[in-house]
Amino acid sequence: MRKKRSFITILTVAIIALAVLILFMNILDIHFNLVTYHTATEGDYTVAFKGSFGKVRRAVVKKDGSRVGSLKLSADAETYSDSAKILLLDVNADSETDILLPFALDEDGDVHYTAFTAENGKFKSADGITDLADPSVGEDGLIYTDEERRVQISPETSKSPETYETYHTIAKHGFIDGALVTLETRSIIYYSENDYCCYSVYVYDEDFKELTYFDEKWFDPSALEEYPLGWD
Repeated sequence: MRKKRSFITILTVAIIALAVLILFMNILDIHFNLVTYHTATEGDYTVAFKGSFGKVRRAVVKKDGSRVGSLKLSADAETYSDSAKILLLDVNADSETDILLPFALDEDGDVHYTAFTAENGKFKSADGITDLADPSVGEDGLIYTDEERRVQISPETSKSPETYETYHTIAKHGFIDGALVTLETRSIIYYSENDYCCYSVYVYDEDFKELTYFDEKWFDPSALEEYPLGWD
């Protein structure tokens, strides 16, 4: 009987100790990244996305089979399907190969990437390039787009009724001389005050280093289908 009680006591203490250990590991963000949820290869680089309990917390980067980095991530393991890929390019124009890693999947199915820049063979998180939705790499380097919808309301006053404008905008972003800039925006704006719409386009001017007016068209809301908001 005493042996049985001793065994139960030891088992109870062990369970409590394990629970406390797991609690403190979560509080201190200490984890054993024992599971490889996905591996992706691009060029000379291979990245293993590692973690535990359904969470990816590390990306182990190897070049030509040699380990060159262990990068901190925070992502759900389900983000990494068999088609999840890494992207390689020189994002900051310093002639070194930088790396973009997937870390999230949004409701529209777009994969979000975060960038790590190379410096003397080591990688570090890239300032300002931490969330790029569905980017692509082509002849013009890295390009990614996003979309925004918003409403701006002008409250009623003693001299005028309430009015509002609705904005539907798409934007294209890329790198110029190592800096992330907005290359072009296209918007459809509805003005309730006069019940009219405007299709406007702004493009990046390299001389002024900012978006500048390019084109606009005014039209009746009944003609909205004639102005699809998209990229040519």
